[in-house]
Amino acid sequence: LIGNDISVAREVRLIGGRRLVVTDPFEGKGSHKLASRIHLHPGIGSRPEGPGKARLSNGVIVSANVPLTLEEAPFFPWFGVSRPRGVITLSHDSRLPAVLSYSIELD
Repeated sequence: LIGNDISVAREVRLIGGRRLVVTDPFEGKGSHKLASRIHLHPGIGSRPEGPGKARLSNGVIVSANVPLTLEEAPFFPWFGVSRPRGVITLSHDSRLPAVLSYSIELD
């Protein structure tokens, strides 16, 4: 995605010791499909709690400014071994400039 005169400068902030906020401001021109992925540890499950919200099995809540989907991707703990793990994907078709943002918060 980055290239063709598109840039992003990720900002990460810790708020109050319990909430991590990640903001991806995309700069450029035209319409694009923007995406950001959060790869979970294989031992952590997730379930949706609304279009822009998911709850993890460890009590963490992920909230986004766009709809998110819960997907599965491979995790390779060592050579030749693959295990499934969850991936939270934020995806949005937008004209630039635009912002994708999510927070990870202890419940």
